[in-house]
Amino acid sequence: MTQTPSDSTPSPPQAASHRRRKSPVDRRVKIAFVVILVIASAALWLRQRRDPELIGWGKDLAAALQQAKADNRLILVLFTDAPMTYDDKHAVKNVVTTDRTMSALGKLSYVRVHLNIEDNTAEAKTYKVESTPTYLLLDSSGRELRRTSGLMNDVTFIKEFLSGPGP
Repeated sequence: MTQTPSDSTPSPPQAASHRRRKSPVDRRVKIAFVVILVIASAALWLRQRRDPELIGWGKDLAAALQQAKADNRLILVLFTDAPMTYDDKHAVKNVVTTDRTMSALGKLSYVRVHLNIEDNTAEAKTYKVESTPTYLLLDSSGRELRRTSGLMNDVTFIKEFLSGPGP
């Protein structure tokens, strides 16, 4: 049996030859772009997770007590979690480091100390810190004079905590 031209199936069109073949450079550029995007996203994520710094705040309560005794000053203690929670970061950025609060703290000349409850469990237990952020005002012997905790703004902090009833 012989095949006639009408019985044969037509060959598929040569569409593949019309497609533009991607060069290896195009592929490398795309991979490089994705890698840069991933690295930039990771850097941004890590930066946002980093705890804000408290400049001018000590990290040692015993040293703060000694300094307070020597200078006859009171001690302002801020307890936070480690790593800082949203509320802790809010306390640092929007309460204790604002210009208003820094001005008020400068006039009061408190010894300032920042303690995270993970590294300072004994102090957290001594002062019964159950949540963060917790602010304490201590005399030079370590006796608690005033306490507050939770979210607030700098105006409330100054008016109700720093300028509250005298020790």
